[in-house]
Amino acid sequence: MFSKRKSIRFNPEGEFLELPRGGYVVPSKIGGIQFGVPPETIKDSMAMKIDVPTIYVFPEELWDRKTGINAAEAEFPAYFNYFILKRKVSFVCTKEQEHRIRVVFQETLLGPPEFNTGLVVEKDEIECENSPSNGTTNGTTTASTSTSATTSSTTTTTATTTPSGIIDQSTIDLSSIDTCHYHHHHHQITPQNSLTNLEKLLNNHKASETNENGQEGEQVNEFSDEEKINNQNIDQEFKKEFSSSFPESEIPNLEKEYMINSISTINNEVFDPPTFGITIIGSSHGFDPKKSTTGFVLWINKRGIMVDPPLNSSSFLQNQGVPTRAIDHIILTHCHADHDSGTFQKLLEEYQITVVTTPTILGSFLRKYGALSNLSTDLLRRLFVFRPVMMGEPMIISNAEFRFFYTIHTIPTISFEVFYGGKSIFYSGDTCYDPSRIIDMNQRGIMTKSRMNFFLRPWNHTVVLHEAGVPPIHTPVSVLRALPEEVKNRLYLVHISEHTLPQGSGLKIAKEGVQHTLSLDVIRSSHSEAVDILKLIESVDIFRSIPLTQACEILQTATKRKYSQGSLIIARDTEPDAFYIIASGVVCVTIGDLKKNLIVGDYFGEMSLVMGTLRSANVQAVTDVEVLSFNKEDFLSITRNNRESIDFITKLFEMRNEKSWETMSLNSVLNRCTNSQRTALQSIFTRVPVKKNEYLWIKGEVASFGCLVAEGSFVFEEDDALEPFSKGSFLGDINAMSINPPSIHKTTVVSKEESVIYKVFSKDLVKFFSNNPGIQLAFLDTIFVDALRDQLPQHVNSKLTY
Repeated sequence: MFSKRKSIRFNPEGEFLELPRGGYVVPSKIGGIQFGVPPETIKDSMAMKIDVPTIYVFPEELWDRKTGINAAEAEFPAYFNYFILKRKVSFVCTKEQEHRIRVVFQETLLGPPEFNTGLVVEKDEIECENSPSNGTTNGTTTASTSTSATTSSTTTTTATTTPSGIIDQSTIDLSSIDTCHYHHHHHQITPQNSLTNLEKLLNNHKASETNENGQEGEQVNEFSDEEKINNQNIDQEFKKEFSSSFPESEIPNLEKEYMINSISTINNEVFDPPTFGITIIGSSHGFDPKKSTTGFVLWINKRGIMVDPPLNSSSFLQNQGVPTRAIDHIILTHCHADHDSGTFQKLLEEYQITVVTTPTILGSFLRKYGALSNLSTDLLRRLFVFRPVMMGEPMIISNAEFRFFYTIHTIPTISFEVFYGGKSIFYSGDTCYDPSRIIDMNQRGIMTKSRMNFFLRPWNHTVVLHEAGVPPIHTPVSVLRALPEEVKNRLYLVHISEHTLPQGSGLKIAKEGVQHTLSLDVIRSSHSEAVDILKLIESVDIFRSIPLTQACEILQTATKRKYSQGSLIIARDTEPDAFYIIASGVVCVTIGDLKKNLIVGDYFGEMSLVMGTLRSANVQAVTDVEVLSFNKEDFLSITRNNRESIDFITKLFEMRNEKSWETMSLNSVLNRCTNSQRTALQSIFTRVPVKKNEYLWIKGEVASFGCLVAEGSFVFEEDDALEPFSKGSFLGDINAMSINPPSIHKTTVVSKEESVIYKVFSKDLVKFFSNNPGIQLAFLDTIFVDALRDQLPQHVNSKLTY
């Protein structure tokens, strides 16, 4: 129960290479052995110009709940080794992990079971390698492994991917290998006719046939056995795209900070989103060590829809002045790692985001990440809002009209077109746009005429965002190069590395970053401003319980005000006259030597209005700022008849005179909370003094509350050998508290000295979790969330009563 308090880290000795994204490569007689498999790890090997390992040792946990990041990204090491280097790759893992990785490959290599010809990653289909070192017995193998990376012998399996999607099981007894001192030598198995097998894999996949409206129909095979691809030409495409001789460049620094309440500014300005446009986050693919995988923000009415979020997308945007709250939808096109690796990371932010995709793709995504996280798909599904795509039919999202379609790819994948204000944008998704191939498939009865006509229709959109890559699963650059100049002027390429773009082709790669945002000149709809106001109000806790009947009053009384950089918005010790919500920009709240930045969606000025006190802080514009303000009379009129709003503000007043903000900064999970999340927690905390040797709860009692330790220390009687839990630690059986009604405590907790706790009732914590899925997942299955250790307390403002 208590064994996970002390983390076990791999501290190698001898010869090893540390990778920028995480993990280590240890040389051995059978080649490099990599410990740890973080996302995009293949790019480290390519950028550092070392041989890509063929053996990967998985960590104990395959998924990091706190960040939503996959810690066992097996897909691209397997693809690169097999399809590019023509050799198998082995994964060293436990039996239980093996099963979970099989599920991942079922979804990503073969696609959902209902969309392939029955190829399933099953043990019954495994062909074992028979060699003296494998220890093969009756077609199955096991190995007991003990290395410097583990604290005890562990039963492990090495799973080897093959082009047909079957995972061959073999073993390597690492206990007999000196991982630090052996000469570099590859344990390489070269499969025969690998490119034919790739084509065979495509042939075995049954793409979803659609009618002219894009709806799913009969399953057909769009790549037949008769369609033979010249292996030599494909080899040349692969070598060109994935050559190891990349131009010399610095290895990117990929140790991204998890940014909280931090907005960077460009020339002291915060990014102003366009009414309709695109900001590219990444424009390349999973094998390009210099650039991020393809993903972008589609802006509609200045609100963002993130398409296939790359890893650390929010940090990338915050570094360029875009607050995370500006994004409220995700479009997931398909479940390959270079398109979904950052999705869960985005889902675990401070509010429930809406996911837009097909039920088929969502099901695949949930099964994949359910396997990686070892959590139920039902639990993962509750972390976000799902809006199912209606294929080929118009959908209104953020007041724009969308139409979605299936593409030509190895697993179910969608493209879309979006119309707003008389302009339109088309995104191809991963597909193989090759007119000659498409016509040929129609002539041979593989593709219907309506589907062929859809793929061959003219590109009449204002902007076309199209992928390019290696056929037959991506669009050949040669096809795009042959397009009319008028089309190429509107065409922006993604999913392509810079060194493969032919010079003089007239083609261009979409540029990354907010400074290169594509903004289309459109006229906003007549009610766009009202939508902006209500969206902003929606993010404010104080107004969250205000009934819809008061929406008119809010719209009538809200006033937009602008302040230039350096302007003083509120002066300390003055009479309060208004309440403010930040619509754009950054402000700094100062009380004495303590300072705190507030960003979009944060608010200030409510406390002194309700409590009748003078302003306690100076509030100054760090950048040019726009706020939504309510004068004193209007604010009190809106809130006075809402008991929940008044109670919320009163509780905040009490807790801001405590050191609850500082205490949360000392917790290993809560220290990552945004201003809004900390404010929400303050509103449900209650200060409670605890005497020495007093029991917080006894084993068997109903788990009606938990607590954040504010002063003093506590111990679990079941394991008094643990260090006492002191300031910043959260105590409480989360699983028991989350049941309605709460279950019973499995532990007994007692104070070691005079102490103070911030008590939170189970029902309030469950409500908080429902709005903050990332915190919920980090707390799941815990009876404590420890305080940060061996770190100095952060300097934070604990008495903001402005």
